[in-house]
Amino acid sequence: MNAECAARLAELRGPWCSQLLIRDLYGLEIERLGNLRRDFESWAAFHRRGEAILHEQVHRYLFETFLQNSRLLPRKWAAARVGMEEASLEQVLTCLRGRGLLWPAHSTLELVSEAIDTELISLFDEFRFRTFSSHNDFCSRLHTAIKDRLDLQVVPLHCVTSQAITDDPSKWDYSHEFDVVTLAPVGLRYKVWLNLGKPMNLRPDCCSTKFYAEERESLRDFLMGTQEPEIPDELLAIRG
Repeated sequence: MNAECAARLAELRGPWCSQLLIRDLYGLEIERLGNLRRDFESWAAFHRRGEAILHEQVHRYLFETFLQNSRLLPRKWAAARVGMEEASLEQVLTCLRGRGLLWPAHSTLELVSEAIDTELISLFDEFRFRTFSSHNDFCSRLHTAIKDRLDLQVVPLHCVTSQAITDDPSKWDYSHEFDVVTLAPVGLRYKVWLNLGKPMNLRPDCCSTKFYAEERESLRDFLMGTQEPEIPDELLAIRG
């Protein structure tokens, strides 16, 4: 494991992390988001949770709990949820705001409703009562609808593991979230849940199957549960 990833993994094992990690992981610079910082600290004080931001350190567990209770996602993570680059989601939200279609939860654009996937779909009549065969099907159809109805070309965000398995872009999975150690996009099929000490009320961290295949010796002790994840033969061949 390279030094940067090793340092990030060590930092993620505790509740306090640097504002640099908050920026890299969530795409948010708390010092530049006055209202976000004010609301976060006020929330922590009201609930008697103690210090939420201490000098250059942020209490990550409290920050994620604050977002979870507010039913919000950082825009970076919301973009991954719908399989697109963050800049593309920003374009979509800006376009919707210009058309008067942006709901109140997106008033800052940096924080997005945790139900971003269902809320975007609800804007398009053709998806009413429709079900999707997979996350990939959902993202593909949503991106096409955005192009047809909003005249915006979405830049897709693909899973790093599926890209390592095949050179054929038509077979790449769309992203769903991010590897907390490498910061690479992770698809639904290729996420590995990690136990890094987060409280039970929070969603566990994950890494990509690609990264786990490369660093099994270092990551095995952090697996959520006792069962080893299934590693595609293509990744085993790459690992050598």
